[in-house]
Amino acid sequence: MQGLQRPYAALAALLGWFALGLQLHLMFGYAALNGETPLLSILRFFSFFTVVTNTIAAISLSLSAFGRSNFMTRPNTQAAIAVYIFVVSLIYTLLLRNLWNPSGEQRLADTLLHYAMPALYLLYWILFVPKEPLRYSGTIAWLICPAVYVVFALWRGAVTGQYPYPFLDAGRLGYAHIALNIAGLGAVFLGFGLVAVFLGKAIARTGR
Repeated sequence: MQGLQRPYAALAALLGWFALGLQLHLMFGYAALNGETPLLSILRFFSFFTVVTNTIAAISLSLSAFGRSNFMTRPNTQAAIAVYIFVVSLIYTLLLRNLWNPSGEQRLADTLLHYAMPALYLLYWILFVPKEPLRYSGTIAWLICPAVYVVFALWRGAVTGQYPYPFLDAGRLGYAHIALNIAGLGAVFLGFGLVAVFLGKAIARTGR
């Protein structure tokens, strides 16, 4: 099975980079129609946690495909990425999917980023990533990335008036409501992090 790890990671990484490139291309097109600069398109592109998470996943998969060993390929990091990308897919499916109806290339990018890549990365984590180093206490550190993202999203929203997701729209909901939403999101990430460690330990025991 381990002989398939690098080819699998390479194929998944290629799909991830294709999806991200397609979405960026589409956003450049939207910006041109609205008279915006490419720089604003890039800032808007990275204002979505979907894009941030898929970028991190693609980097991790790419490094794994080349056999590189660093922070991005550590079992704890890859487990955290699995949690992030699962939550991305879950929140999109439950809260955001019905807010728009993409078509054509946008529908393809949407499907790849929210469904295909999460499924591929989760399968990669289940099949190939070591689970023995996982610790329940380590899940607290996994909240750093989402926390930094939320700070950036709220800062950008305060400056531009544009918020990436309705549940982070401080201009409409107010910061008191946003604080509750952020606490709820933190609980979701932490809860699924604990579930990932539990499942990882179960998978490790089964493997042994």
